[in-house]
Amino acid sequence: MSSNKGIPTIFTRIGSSGKDLNHMFCEQCSVTMCIEVTAGKFYSISVPTLDNDADIKPSMAIYAASAPSWAVFPEGVPKFDILPPNFGS
Repeated sequence: MSSNKGIPTIFTRIGSSGKDLNHMFCEQCSVTMCIEVTAGKFYSISVPTLDNDADIKPSMAIYAASAPSWAVFPEGVPKFDILPPNFGS
């Protein structure tokens, strides 16, 4: 991950897996840019912060059990109530 305007501020908390979640956000406006999910070794990216999102597609939906009743999940994308099996172990 890289930022085209400065270095993001990082707030780290422990996720439900027991491993770190590194929230990266803009120091000036506090918008979350992404979260590094160390349990699964991936980033959850806030799409509106990207310069070009035309080619971005989700690879999975996580924590679907916590989603509001009106949430719509993309067809063909694996959906997990929490983290996928073997993440965080």
